[in-house]
Amino acid sequence: LSGRFSPQEALEYLEPVCDAVSAAHEAGIVHRDLKATNVLIAESEGKRLVKLLDFGIAKILTDEASGQGLNRPGATLGTPHHMAPEQIRCERVDARTDIYAIGVLLYQLLTGQYPFNAEDFRQISLLHLHSPPPRPSSLARVPLALDAVVLRC
Repeated sequence: LSGRFSPQEALEYLEPVCDAVSAAHEAGIVHRDLKATNVLIAESEGKRLVKLLDFGIAKILTDEASGQGLNRPGATLGTPHHMAPEQIRCERVDARTDIYAIGVLLYQLLTGQYPFNAEDFRQISLLHLHSPPPRPSSLARVPLALDAVVLRC
């Protein structure tokens, strides 16, 4: 997924991603790396298929209680442009981490840009931590209700 999409197109692409994320959350899994390059778009029998890929750094939420897990505590994992503040701060993640990334992805689909852009990881991280997210409607024709959804994420 790349480029600027109409609000209707963006939501058509994002709905199956949200369904996949919801199923993962119901299973106690946080993806932690939601981004456009982890969304596969394919055609099958004349129908568009949208699939969420790469659960390589996913976090099983129950592993924290057992003390087991694939990732060491305090490790920063994810893609800087899409990382939620708790990921940046190496804090505990939960479903809200993925919801934040869905907001970033929706912003990107609507505007063709990341909400925060800078030259390096540190600067991008500081923007995520300390700057209010820009409204998608400042760059694209986006209904105020959809603006509110992005900012809520």
